[in-house]
Amino acid sequence: MIRAPIINTALNAASTLRQVLSGKNAFEEVISARGAQELCLRDVSSAPLWLLACRRARGHAEKAFATGCPTEVATSLARWSELTRFGQVLQHVGVLRPALLQRHLTKLANSWYETAVARGVQSGLLNPAEVRGIPASVLLRASVEDSTSELVTLAQKQQENLQVCLQQGLAGQKFLHMNDEDLRGLTEQMKSVYASDLGSAAVWRRAKYKVPVSWQDMHKISDYCQNASTRQRMFEAYYGGFDTSVDEAALELLRTRRQIAQKLGFRSWADLEMAPLALGDEAGARRFLDLCWKDAQASLAPVHKRIEERSSRDTS
Repeated sequence: MIRAPIINTALNAASTLRQVLSGKNAFEEVISARGAQELCLRDVSSAPLWLLACRRARGHAEKAFATGCPTEVATSLARWSELTRFGQVLQHVGVLRPALLQRHLTKLANSWYETAVARGVQSGLLNPAEVRGIPASVLLRASVEDSTSELVTLAQKQQENLQVCLQQGLAGQKFLHMNDEDLRGLTEQMKSVYASDLGSAAVWRRAKYKVPVSWQDMHKISDYCQNASTRQRMFEAYYGGFDTSVDEAALELLRTRRQIAQKLGFRSWADLEMAPLALGDEAGARRFLDLCWKDAQASLAPVHKRIEERSSRDTS
């Protein structure tokens, strides 16, 4: 697209007008097409045109509800779901225009979509445990009772608490004091960030370098440092920063998520999250990962051998 706001606005408006007059809609064509295709961003840059596509999808869903056929309802809502996700992606990358208008149009379109999904679930035409193509979060909001809604709110708070505990561990809360031999393998530039600006005048320092025990520095030491003892010290100090609060927060969240999943008819939270995916259950996903792992063994064998050889050299 041309980097000229006024020209872009005029060309986008012309593209939108052309589609309206011709009765075509690029958003609907993208969702209807199967396989790879050439996509012109200008044709899918109009938020009003996307809303029009959503309005038509709403009409198709209404016709499906009128038939009372669960398959037709699920199919129409799944296609509408693809259109909604496509709009969200375009909104995220800043393609939909005008920016001020698209926020309101997105909110309106999402309300139509979630209302239709809720209608399908409440009428029994949509089974959250069987439907494909509709995000689990949307099905969850459409299915919750008051008691389940309280669990969802609790899970959100527990998720926030877990993130706080993790961030405290990732940030690091202490330092390790090291010398040049400890950091053997790191370049002078890499080590300079750990040295004092006063150099040898910083007599109060216990060693030349003061290394933070953080995620970033732990991975730098693990990747570049050739001193096995230093890598071990850093590894133990870093993971020692995660106390039992992380485990407790994670367990609380897992228990609540399992209760939510079971209330919605799923065996586990994993089954709930994977329901809209191509691999719709945990067992299928595990079989797929096992096949990927077995197929990768031939390629990974030389890498494993080199890692073992380097490890044996470091320890000797």
